[in-house]
Amino acid sequence: MWPYLTICKEVVSQQDGRCCKDHPKLGHCAPGKDDDPNGGKCWTYCITKCSKGGLCKKLSGGRHVCHCYC
Repeated sequence: MWPYLTICKEVVSQQDGRCCKDHPKLGHCAPGKDDDPNGGKCWTYCITKCSKGGLCKKLSGGRHVCHCYC
């Protein structure tokens, strides 16, 4: 029964709309600062809905945006 619950939690997490996506609406982020589990804006935004948190992802052209893990 427990493995079933774990799988269901992951599926619900991914269907939230926040997980597995970039979030440019949060504005520019700084790697090492905004993806810090201790208060970084990307991490904080993502961890509330995505169990693995998030990071400050580098895009082409050198821009950085928050990305929530799957």
